[in-house]
Amino acid sequence: MVRETLQNSWDARDEDWDPAYGVRVYKVNEGARKVLREQIFTDLPSSLGDLGTSLNNPNLHAIEIYDRGTTGLNGPYRATEVAEEGKPNNFNSFVFDIGTTKASESSGGTFGFGKTATFEVSRVHSVVYWTRCLTDSGQFEHRLIAASLHEPYAENKQRFTGAHWWGNLVPSTSNPALDDIVPIVGDEAQRLGELLFHVPFGDEGEFHETGTSILILEPVISVEDVDYTGAEVEQAPLVQVAVETDDHVSELLIQISEALSLNSWPKTIPLDNENAPMLIELYRNEDELGVADRIRQESEIYANALIHVRTKQGQQSFEDERDVPSGILDQRTIEITLRPPKKPGISHSDYFGTRRDRIVGHLHLSLRLKTPESAPQSHHQNALCLMRSEAELVVYYDEFAEFTDENIEWHGVFKPTPECDKHFSASEPPTHDSWTPRSGTDNEISAYVVSRALNNIRQKTREFLSAHQTPQKESTRSVREVANGLREFVPFGKLDDPEGGTSASTGRGARSKKSRPDVGVEVLGSEATNDRLGQQLQVQASSKSGNSVLVKADIFALTAEGRMKLTDEEAEVVWLKDGIQVAQGNRYTVPNHGVVDIAFRTHVVAALEVDLQTEEIN
Repeated sequence: MVRETLQNSWDARDEDWDPAYGVRVYKVNEGARKVLREQIFTDLPSSLGDLGTSLNNPNLHAIEIYDRGTTGLNGPYRATEVAEEGKPNNFNSFVFDIGTTKASESSGGTFGFGKTATFEVSRVHSVVYWTRCLTDSGQFEHRLIAASLHEPYAENKQRFTGAHWWGNLVPSTSNPALDDIVPIVGDEAQRLGELLFHVPFGDEGEFHETGTSILILEPVISVEDVDYTGAEVEQAPLVQVAVETDDHVSELLIQISEALSLNSWPKTIPLDNENAPMLIELYRNEDELGVADRIRQESEIYANALIHVRTKQGQQSFEDERDVPSGILDQRTIEITLRPPKKPGISHSDYFGTRRDRIVGHLHLSLRLKTPESAPQSHHQNALCLMRSEAELVVYYDEFAEFTDENIEWHGVFKPTPECDKHFSASEPPTHDSWTPRSGTDNEISAYVVSRALNNIRQKTREFLSAHQTPQKESTRSVREVANGLREFVPFGKLDDPEGGTSASTGRGARSKKSRPDVGVEVLGSEATNDRLGQQLQVQASSKSGNSVLVKADIFALTAEGRMKLTDEEAEVVWLKDGIQVAQGNRYTVPNHGVVDIAFRTHVVAALEVDLQTEEIN
C-alpha cells in the first residue's frame, strides 16, 4: 500500500528545479485541525461522522507526502473539461479520474489504481491535495482540494458513489443548473496550504518551485492483535490500527523506510558525478531520518548493476572511476535480444520502436562473496530486480534461480530500452507489481516481447550462475574455491613476539619469521586500505650487523580446509615510502632500521594471514 502511494508522485519533471521527494509523519496541531474542520472539510454529511471525530482528536496524526521539481497537477481542473490533444491533464487525471487508465506509457502510474492507495492508508479515507503548477497562460498557480473516498451508500432515498470533494462550487459549463466542484486557487489556496502543510514551495527570482503535496489523515498500520487468545496459529493475526502513539509512529516510519529502500533506490543513484534523479527525505516531525544514505548503502550492489545498464543504454554520464562494491567475484552485462517472426502487417518498429537493432533491454548480473558488509542488506539476495525504463520504478524482485553455495550471493537488474518500455508497461496489472504478458495485455506484440524477454532473461541468468557452480578440474582453482571459507577481514594486530621482538602474529593476521635471530621486522601499525579489500602495514626492518634486510611477504587465505596461499593473480602486494609506491611484488629490500608501508590487496574481502620473512643482505 505504501508502495502505490509513493509511486504516483513521480511524473514529469520541471527542469528549473532539482526534483525532490519526501515523506513526513507528525501529530496535527490544534491550529491545523481547526483549519481542516472550519475551512476545508465543511458541511460533513452523516456518512462521514468518523472524519468529523478524527478532526477533533488531539492525537490525530498525518502523513505528508510531497514532490518538488515536478510539473505539479497542471491541466484542466474541471472534471467535465477535456484536455486538448497533446496538453497535460494531470489534475483531472490524479484527483477526479480515480481508477481510470493513464495514457502515458513512460510515467509511473498506468491504471490509476495507485491513486486510491492514499485513501486506503487513511482510516477515514480522506486526503488533501496542494499543488503549484504552470498554467497554459504561463502563470504559476496554487491549487488546493480535499477528497474522501468511501463505499457507495444511500441517504434520503438517493444513491451516492461514496466519493466526496471539497473546494469551490462554480456553475457547470455543460449544465448551468448544476455546479462543478473545482479546487481553491490562487492566494487563498497558498494561504491554506501553508497553514496545513510543513513543506512550502520555494521561490527564486522569477522562478517558482512546482510540485504536489498530499496530506493523508489518520494513517493506519498493521500490528499484531494484542487481544488474540486463539491457538490455531503460532503468531497472532494482524489488525489495522490508527497511528496515535509514538510506538505507532516508529512502526509506520519503519514500514515507509523499507518501502522506499526496496522500491525507490534507483532514484538515489546519480546519473552523473553530482546529481541523483531525485532527493528523497523522510522526517519524523521536524527531524530528518537520513533515509537516502541508508537506501544508497543497502542498494550498493543493485546500484552497481543499474549503472552498468544505464551505461549500455547511453543514460549514464560518469566521467570518473566509480567505487566498485567489495566482494564482487564476477559480473557481466548482457543484451537481451529477440528475433520475432515475420508477419504480414507487422514491422520491425512495432517491436523495437526506432531502434535499428533487436535489443529490448539490458541485464546485468553479479556474483558476490557474502561478507559482514552485505549481511544486513535489506534488499532481496539471490534475486533479479526488474524495473521500468524511463521512470526506473521497481516492478518486482524475481527469485526464480537457486544458488547452492551458501557463501556466495547473486544479484541482477533488468531494464527495458526506452523504445520497448511500452510493451512492459502494457503487461503490468493494476497493482504494478509484476509483468504478466498473457493476462496483462491483449496486445499480441507486447505479449510476445515481454514473454520472450523474460524467458531470455531467466535463461541467461541460469547460464551465468551455472558456470560458477560447475566443478573445476583439480589442477585449476576457481573463483569459488578461492572465495570458499573467506568470511571477513580481520585487521592485523601488534603482539609480543615469543622470541623477544614485536610482530603481528595472531594466526589470523600477520606474523614474522626470522631466518636469523639477529635480523627481524617489526610491525609499527596497521590500517585497512581505502577500498576495504586489504590492509596496509607499516614495518621497520633491523639487522644487528647494520646491513640491509630483504623482507618477503606471503599472503594466505584462511578457508575451511586451512591456509591457502594466494597467487599474484589473486592478491597484490605493493611497497610504499611516504605514500609513494616504490615496488610491487612480495619482496623488497629495506635499509637497516628503515620504515616502509606494505599494502596487501585481494580481489575479494577475505580473512588473511600474512607471513613476513626476513633475510640479511650482505
